[in-house]
Amino acid sequence: MTVTRYIAIAGLFEIAIFLILAGLHFFWAFGGHPGNGVAVPEKDGRPLFRPGKGITILVAFALLSCSVFFAGR
Repeated sequence: MTVTRYIAIAGLFEIAIFLILAGLHFFWAFGGHPGNGVAVPEKDGRPLFRPGKGITILVAFALLSCSVFFAGR
């Protein structure tokens, strides 16, 4: 394999990771609960902060934008 092919494969993995993370944030924004316990830090069993729906969607779009950026390269 050539170096160019390795770079292309790495780029596909980057795109996939950003798409998965964006999907997870959309899932959380629209009511999904699995994974919240590990995503938000807790102290004494209570979350230290509660991210709102709007900011979670904003993060999802930012991650989606990263995947589009890498796909364009």
